[in-house]
Amino acid sequence: MPYSRDAALSDWYENGMAHTSALRFDPRGSARHLPGTVFGDSAPVYDPLALMSLADEVGEEVAQRFLEEYVGLLIQRRTRIVQALKAGSTKAAMDAISLKVTSSIVGAVWLIHFCGKLQDQLRLGERIHAAEIDEELDVLVSTFVRAVNAAP
Repeated sequence: MPYSRDAALSDWYENGMAHTSALRFDPRGSARHLPGTVFGDSAPVYDPLALMSLADEVGEEVAQRFLEEYVGLLIQRRTRIVQALKAGSTKAAMDAISLKVTSSIVGAVWLIHFCGKLQDQLRLGERIHAAEIDEELDVLVSTFVRAVNAAP
């Protein structure tokens, strides 16, 4: 079945997930570069080639659903990472690894780099401020969603 943006968005709204913003997966899209924040202009925020690769393997409908579920879970993952950091738990490292892996599947380049950096800091035993991580994740998540939605 060919990809239908309207059908995907209808499904998105019918299943009560509209509160996280309607996402669009455009298989013809290109990497989205947004200025500023964590990684400057050197890396794309979003690289749709990763999601296109998934769509080639499992179909565009499944790739669209994966993207929607990924974004729907971002807030929960962010919360778990921050809570684990506040508690001094090693669970933060596992959550960062999990987020890094799923981010690579959808092409969330800045989140991949951020999670790798966080993993390194945790592995080296560096002091990490949960509030700063929370703020950075907030910026990265919202920037990623905007980049995906910027598809033509």
